[in-house]
Amino acid sequence: MNSPLGNKLKEIFDSNRKAAEIIKKHPGQSFEQIKKTFDLNVSAHVIVSNHIGLFVSNVLNRKGDLAILAGSAAKRIVLSDPRIAAAFQKLKPEEKAARAEKIFDALASGLTSYFENFKGKELDRAAIIEELTTKVTKKIAEILSKF
Repeated sequence: MNSPLGNKLKEIFDSNRKAAEIIKKHPGQSFEQIKKTFDLNVSAHVIVSNHIGLFVSNVLNRKGDLAILAGSAAKRIVLSDPRIAAAFQKLKPEEKAARAEKIFDALASGLTSYFENFKGKELDRAAIIEELTTKVTKKIAEILSKF
């Protein structure tokens, strides 16, 4: 289908397929609930991407100790991820602190080990940022689902 109409139909079907995949992942939820979750995830991805971008730049430009840079990035991510804030709303302060510490530990160790095991990978800053952003975003979702 290389006609304008064929291309438009393909675009519509592809976007509907993506929407169907999102809906399947949220059984029993209303459109508003799914949209709220989707918007929260998009916002989190952007925020995480910004923090990861700064972290990667600092690491590649040798702006400090890897573990300290990873800890700093992990702390900024934990404090700014809207999914974490939403999940922690009804928790007591001590529960928030304990859960935030678990997320922080997982992120900091993951960021540190990524660069410790970096040997042999191509140095493509944008690809590194995207890969780490995806890993961190998924890791946070995974941890939050266990609470």
